Amino acid sequence: MTTYFQKKVWLGFIAAMSLITWLAFSSYVQNKKFEETSTWVAHTNHVLFHTERLLSLTIDLEAGQRGYSLTGKEEFLEPATLSANSIREHVNTMVELTADNQSQQIRMRRLKTLIEDKLQFTLKAISLRKESFEEARDMNASLYGKTLMDEIRHLVKEIQAEENGLLQKRTELTRKTVNRFYVTFTALLFAVGVILILVFYSIYINLKARTQAETSLRSALDQIRDMYDNAPCGYHSINNEGKIIEINNTWLQWLQYKRHEIVNKIDFTTLLTPMSAKQFSVSFDRLKKEGSIYDLDLEMIRKDGSVFSVLLNAVSIYNNQGEFVKTRSTVIDYTTQRDALNKVEQLNKELESFSYSVSHDLRAPLRSIDGYTQILIEDYADKLDTEGNRLLNIVVNNARRMAQLIDDLLDFSRVSRKEITKTEVNVQGLVESVLNEIKAQEPERNIEVTIGQLNSCMAEPSLIRQVWYNLISNAVKYTRKKEKAVIIISSKNKGDEVEYSIKDNGTGFDMQYAPKLFGVFQRLHRQQEFEGTGVGLAIVHRIISRHDGRISAKGVVNEGAEFNFTLPLI
Repeated sequence: MTTYFQKKVWLGFIAAMSLITWLAFSSYVQNKKFEETSTWVAHTNHVLFHTERLLSLTIDLEAGQRGYSLTGKEEFLEPATLSANSIREHVNTMVELTADNQSQQIRMRRLKTLIEDKLQFTLKAISLRKESFEEARDMNASLYGKTLMDEIRHLVKEIQAEENGLLQKRTELTRKTVNRFYVTFTALLFAVGVILILVFYSIYINLKARTQAETSLRSALDQIRDMYDNAPCGYHSINNEGKIIEINNTWLQWLQYKRHEIVNKIDFTTLLTPMSAKQFSVSFDRLKKEGSIYDLDLEMIRKDGSVFSVLLNAVSIYNNQGEFVKTRSTVIDYTTQRDALNKVEQLNKELESFSYSVSHDLRAPLRSIDGYTQILIEDYADKLDTEGNRLLNIVVNNARRMAQLIDDLLDFSRVSRKEITKTEVNVQGLVESVLNEIKAQEPERNIEVTIGQLNSCMAEPSLIRQVWYNLISNAVKYTRKKEKAVIIISSKNKGDEVEYSIKDNGTGFDMQYAPKLFGVFQRLHRQQEFEGTGVGLAIVHRIISRHDGRISAKGVVNEGAEFNFTLPLI
């Protein structure tokens, strides 16, 4: 029964809404017609006003001219002069107002001519009176001025007659439009009353179900709030001024504060160590502009003064105008992982130190192998057969290759241990210098290099020079099989970083092997095709990582490769 009734209510609601829509549209149409007819009535009254003013001013002009002609007194000239200045303005206004009426325009052109004739006659009469009373009297006695005045009156009456006819029609149309509007509006009010009764009755019928739904919703909200407050990670929100405006219980327990001690009272930066506060301030500005930050490593200060590490992730919330409102942030206690990473970093340093020592100690025996084998070749080559000499040359070549590998390992180790002191680097000049050095090693090659505007960056100059040397050397090496080598070097700003790119048309590589590019001793080409130890790109990757940058590569076999890396912007 209730469902059937609800269906009837909905059908009635739809029908009522359709009726209201139709009535509202009709009211709108009638109202627009009323506005239009009202505008035309006002327009007609405006025309009639200007005709009356025009006729009145013309009479004043006539009276002033005649008074001056009879008496010669200057006081009659002032109203005549004022009338002459205003008459033309009213004529021009009437021409504009009747522009849509062809018959009125014909009359207006005739009226404008008569007015000009009348003005000229008046000016001439006044001028003659200044010289001779008799000549002015004779001119007035000609009755030409009276004739002009009679024609003006007649023409003005014709204009007024047509405008009055239009006014009567438009007034009647306005009255009818208003009546139709009243009828439509009354019907609209009645329909609105009916629909309101139906709506309120429907609300009454469904009140219990709605109450039950609200109870369920409240229960769900309580569950969500419990999940928020007691989640295994910290949640908080920060407003535009940096104050904490929301925080969950887990986060409060970690910080050892009560809610009333933090919410809307302290800035988030006051809970950070000085270095982390500075780091967060920079990231907060970026968060408000870009909308998100991820895995921000911060050191927090508990209420008792102890310090622990966290990872912060946050997104920005904006209003409809695109203005920043607050953040939604999650925090994970990173202390245990941070300690583990520190241990791993220490082990890596010890391993790198061990690798450096081993590589350094291996160089002496390799030099001995190379030296004694070279002595054998020089002193006993004629006593050995062809196979013996070939084997000795293999020993020399492999010893020298091993020495090169050790040198590269030492470079890789030095890169890891070298302390970085960042300064402003003029990348444009650095790249041009490196390129000239490399091209001088192969002067016979046809190499076309295009260098765009390279933005400066903050980095360790010697290490960044090594990056560019390795990347440009690779581009030159892997374009060796091309008749014309093409290398393009460019840069662009991306937020607080600058991204550099070096692209070539060389041998390229298969993208499925891209993850191997930056590993130590990883080579995608045979030694017989291209020389190298497979450490150069690993060194590049290590240097970029130590500068908090990123490097990536993409390539197509036989079509070239492109390397992109980022460094902090000045």
